[in-house]
Amino acid sequence: MDFRLIDKVEEIMVGKGYKQNYDYFILAGASLGALQGWDQTFCDHLDLSMKLHHVHEVIFIDHLDCGYYKKIYGSGMSQQE
Repeated sequence: MDFRLIDKVEEIMVGKGYKQNYDYFILAGASLGALQGWDQTFCDHLDLSMKLHHVHEVIFIDHLDCGYYKKIYGSGMSQQE
């Protein structure tokens, strides 16, 4: 969802050996979004992906400069992690 992360996500996935062998599923807030209201959407998508693409691993990539995190926790979030 955040265009600032596209190149970094690709770098991470290539570094893990997944060059051109992964699908993106992007939710605002990533893992937080999956737990804060996107849970059914996430589960439905993951279920379909597992059936169609034989998914055997799910990787969450979050970042702290996230509008959804700020919506939930406010703008005073720590930038330490």
